[in-house]
Amino acid sequence: MTCIKPGADCPNQWRQQGHSGIITAMSTDTNPKQAVLQAYIKSHDILGSLSPANQEKLAASSKLHQWEEGRLIFSQGQEGASFFALCHGTVKVYRSGTDGREAVVKILNPGEIFGEVVLFKQFPYPANALCLNDVVLVEVAKAGLLALLADEAFRLDFIGGLMQKLQYLTGRVYMLGALDVEERFFQYIISSYGIRESYELDLSKKDLAAAIGTVPETLSRLLQRLKVRGTILWEGKELRIDSDTLRFFADEFGQ
Repeated sequence: MTCIKPGADCPNQWRQQGHSGIITAMSTDTNPKQAVLQAYIKSHDILGSLSPANQEKLAASSKLHQWEEGRLIFSQGQEGASFFALCHGTVKVYRSGTDGREAVVKILNPGEIFGEVVLFKQFPYPANALCLNDVVLVEVAKAGLLALLADEAFRLDFIGGLMQKLQYLTGRVYMLGALDVEERFFQYIISSYGIRESYELDLSKKDLAAAIGTVPETLSRLLQRLKVRGTILWEGKELRIDSDTLRFFADEFGQ
């Protein structure tokens, strides 16, 4: 695990993991750590919707982390003092039952926020959050954000960003209720990874099943049907999808 703390140098691994566009911010700023943090906030789908002045204010209450696969970000029932913005990698949010079984709430992709429930209620974290691969996160302290929310301009700006998450939840309800499992599979791949010749998936098939609201056995049967049909070829982490099928579903989903 590597945690970027005030005054710490940025890890060399970042240059090897496709972060060079963010890292270049270091060369033009007297505070490299703060420059990188603000660059990640600016690039984030939700936090980046804040005005530049509000992004700078938010950075003062934030920390930047790079954490490795398998790191538990927070656990169910833990007292929450921060929320998180995912900038790189994939995070699984899940609940644990008393019988040890897991119920996946969501598979998070870059541009999303999570843990924000602790901002407005004296609740512990209601679920676990686990790094499925190497991730980069912005951690925003609850105390610092609540102080910023006292400013009306910042409050309206920030709430506007939260509405984007509400739109996602509305879409999730629609997806689970209106689309069959094959449609949900292609919708997830296209919305999460775009349209390309091949995909390198870090998700296990168990986590992919949870992401599209089904069970691993149903997903396996679907993948077998699609393979026999000649629609997909999945070997190791590489997934290839027939281009005509991709275009069809992209048109169906308006993407």
